[in-house]
Amino acid sequence: MFFPVVIDKSEVQHFKGLRWKKSFYKFMNERVHFDLRRAFSNLTVVADSMGSNEYMDSFIKYFDEHSEPVNLLGESSLMFEDSKGDVLIQIADFISGTLAYVYDLHKKDSNAPDYLKILASKITYVRFYPKTFEQFIHDPLGMPHEYDETIARLCHKQAAMFLDKHKEDDDEEIKAQCIVLEYLLFRMMNNHYRGYISTKELKNQLEYTGVQHMSISTFRLKIICKLRDAGVIISSSSKGYKIPSNETEIYDFINHGNQVVLPMLWRLKKCRDLVKLATNGQVDLLEHDEYKDLKAFFDLKDGIK
Repeated sequence: MFFPVVIDKSEVQHFKGLRWKKSFYKFMNERVHFDLRRAFSNLTVVADSMGSNEYMDSFIKYFDEHSEPVNLLGESSLMFEDSKGDVLIQIADFISGTLAYVYDLHKKDSNAPDYLKILASKITYVRFYPKTFEQFIHDPLGMPHEYDETIARLCHKQAAMFLDKHKEDDDEEIKAQCIVLEYLLFRMMNNHYRGYISTKELKNQLEYTGVQHMSISTFRLKIICKLRDAGVIISSSSKGYKIPSNETEIYDFINHGNQVVLPMLWRLKKCRDLVKLATNGQVDLLEHDEYKDLKAFFDLKDGIK
């Protein structure tokens, strides 16, 4: 039995952060390793020792860094074999080449046999990347914990609408917003098990695409806040950001805001109240027109009409 991983590189190109080999290899390493680890408690990886393979080199490094230490039971091991003398490697090469005639547009041939049908009894399942949203919500093997289809559809739709609206926009700030949002959306549908994506990783995606380095505060203000202002739903926690796919993740955003926004508001209120008290009500810091919304909020809170 085997399970193939099929990658549509033409679709991956739409996600700017994955156009670079380092990012693309890292993403594929995570996915392949995760699928294998989920299926097998005892994992042995056999790599072809002949020639040079940049992807395999990166996978080996990833495997070493993320696998459990090898013990007497052999829970995790990695070995190299010469493909000329290893039948399993030869079979893997043969199957990969055969499936290319099914999925590779450059190799498809209407006169070729139905290879997928021939191999069907030996295929456990086919993993496609990147997924469409419909593949994401109907993938029983890839459902995140406490998945809620209504919330996932809403959050996906808001993100997709923003990207569609601004796909031809030349504004550099909006371009940066689209890069970050594309990455978050890609992770939602193809890498949801990782959960929240750190600010550092999102900023790295920007820098990979040539966007000038920006501070964390600038990133939050010009990227995350502006996306939220446009109606994109982005959850946040101390671990980073993500497009939510369940109610718990929505509450992560609410709770984070509750912890940050309310203390700031009460500090403003305390300052205003103290100044009003000290000046016998002659000076109200919120009388200026630009603070009318804050004034209305605090006056309503104090029962002042």
